Amino acid sequence: MRSCPVPQVPKTIAFSSEVSGISVYADAMLEKVFANLSDNSVRHGEHVNEIRVSYRMDGTALVVVWEDNGTGIVASDKEKFSGGVTGRTPAWDSF
Repeated sequence: MRSCPVPQVPKTIAFSSEVSGISVYADAMLEKVFANLSDNSVRHGEHVNEIRVSYRMDGTALVVVWEDNGTGIVASDKEKFSGGVTGRTPAWDSF
């Protein structure tokens, strides 16, 4: 990754990235994905004060992990977020 974009993360939120030593060749929309994740953490996490980005390998696939310490998604609501529209904004797979 060129660098892990950290758009619109307030100074009151500690941001840590454990992503280094890798290169990701992706569409330019990847930055928008990180912007969306950041926005979701800030707007919907209620009391978020920490965001962590890491990665892991799953076979030959690189999995980027975005975590925050916000309120999370209630288990009964998770189905609404899997590739559909939630009523507020389009949902992207987020867990």
